[in-house]
Amino acid sequence: MRDFRDEIRRRVEAAGLPPEREVEIVDELCQHLEDRRAELLAGGASADEAEAALRLELDEGGALARELARVLPGADRLEPLGVPSAGILSGVWQDMRYALRSLAKSRGFTAVTLLSLALGIGANSAIFGLVDALRLRPLPVRHPEELALVQIKDRNWGSGHFQGTHSDLTNPLWVEIKAHQEAFSAIGAWADFLVNTAPSGMAKYARAIAVSGGFFDVVGVPPMLGRGIQPTDDKPGCGMPAAVVSYDYWQRELGGTASAVGQRLNLERHAFEVVGVMPPGFHGLDVGHTFDVAIPVCAQPLVQERNLINMRNGWWLSAIGRLKPGWTLDKAATYLEATSVGWFEATLPNYNAEGIKKYREYRLTANPASTGMSDLRKSYTTALYLLLGTAGLVLLIACANLANLLLARASVREREIAVRLALGASRGRLVRQLMTESLLLAVVGAVLGLLLARFLGEAVVSYLSTRNDPTLVRLDPDWRVLAFTIGLAGLTCVLFGLAPAIRAAGTDVGLVLRAVGNQSATAGRAKLGLRRLLVATQVALSFILLVGSILFARSLANLTNVDTGFKSKDVLVANVDLRPLGLAPERNAALARDIRERLIETPPISGAALAAIVPLTGNMWNDEIW
Repeated sequence: MRDFRDEIRRRVEAAGLPPEREVEIVDELCQHLEDRRAELLAGGASADEAEAALRLELDEGGALARELARVLPGADRLEPLGVPSAGILSGVWQDMRYALRSLAKSRGFTAVTLLSLALGIGANSAIFGLVDALRLRPLPVRHPEELALVQIKDRNWGSGHFQGTHSDLTNPLWVEIKAHQEAFSAIGAWADFLVNTAPSGMAKYARAIAVSGGFFDVVGVPPMLGRGIQPTDDKPGCGMPAAVVSYDYWQRELGGTASAVGQRLNLERHAFEVVGVMPPGFHGLDVGHTFDVAIPVCAQPLVQERNLINMRNGWWLSAIGRLKPGWTLDKAATYLEATSVGWFEATLPNYNAEGIKKYREYRLTANPASTGMSDLRKSYTTALYLLLGTAGLVLLIACANLANLLLARASVREREIAVRLALGASRGRLVRQLMTESLLLAVVGAVLGLLLARFLGEAVVSYLSTRNDPTLVRLDPDWRVLAFTIGLAGLTCVLFGLAPAIRAAGTDVGLVLRAVGNQSATAGRAKLGLRRLLVATQVALSFILLVGSILFARSLANLTNVDTGFKSKDVLVANVDLRPLGLAPERNAALARDIRERLIETPPISGAALAAIVPLTGNMWNDEIW
């Protein structure tokens, strides 16, 4: 090993230190260098690598010279050990390399820390990713901030037939809005439902949306192939109805070839011509769900049993508009509220006197539509926020645990820290070095957490999905998720790293240097008090989570054991559509009974019953009230 004794002595001579103090510093440094060299060689480093590491550790960017210049006259003439620092960036890079070497030596500590951070940050990023996908992420359309939903203001009553997920308007009301509104440069309507694409035999359903002419131009998404539904396609009678398919349906059912445009689709045993294919990534305006095929609004009677086109109490459409230049959402809402009185008066449905009065009290308004519509948003937002709070508590527990580990690690490194302070390194410089290690752990933990978040998010989405109603949520991280994860990494770095770093930098140099071996000399009341506080925090947060988990598990067990009043296991439900046969109602009933008798004779089935969903009232114009 190279002897640094003369070099160290030459640099401290100009400080005019007392001889006994100078000898003490030189001896301690040389002993420290010998110990460090042995550790490096035992860790697999070569002799040259060990010497370079020692010089780097001693250099500290000229810290020895700077500190002595501050407290001793004439010390400004001291020469720094090793290569002089090239500036702030050089010092940061030096801290990073030292942090990497230090963490590489403590593989167990590093592995436990990264695992804790990956789980804590990953869980929070996964839940926030779902919140972002359902509430914050704008639609993948042109200028989504210009879009607005046209809806009835403060609606708390309704009567008639309701069809689809978002039944805001009737078609007669939509016709009035389209013909007379002046707030939007373009406006469109849509509705969603299921259609059978099988020509015969077992039904094969696809998710369909009925859209008004020019709908895709309104939302600002041009087709990838062919054209969209045009105003000429959406006229009474429809002729040969047009159809636009989604990218996924095009790939899955139509072979993904350009020749698919022009083919015929069978929807509820009616032929539709494919005129376009939408681009990948566009799944409609209903966040959480997608569509397979879009058809004109005028084709609704062809694919559904009840004709809603002229039904004044048939609620099944939603409307969206693109604001004119210079118009704001508030201005559009005020305009619609004032103008819609005449539109409701012109579309009075066949209600009783009380119903007519309530219908006349309706007013339209404009609501933001940049993030689309979603029934999942209404159902699961509160639950997601609760999960996010729970994940945050888990991360706080992990931070308290990691802070305790860092305090214990600082006790082991007291001799190293004391020697560096004796060399002249400032306490702020030591805090920066220790925080660099914490920051490096937080960054790597955040990267691992982002990778884990994707799998956790997909697991939650799969839990919400069913075979007949799949949930589609975009989980690819955008800038919001990345910013949240970066902010979380910085926060965790401060939470688990700052207090141990400040405590370690407060090491009593004289006490440690006089201590024997690696025995801790500064585990005083202050450090023990901090450890006790962290342990108490862990216990308190863990107790909160434990109680919440027990209550949740008990509620879930109670819900799963509710007595439904009938045997719910081994029950098969089958839907039989007899409409294509065109039979009289009494013939349909006889055929249904015949099907039931045949099912009973099937060996796997022990019994069968017939049931139908019918209106609670005999008035066909008032079959649903809310």
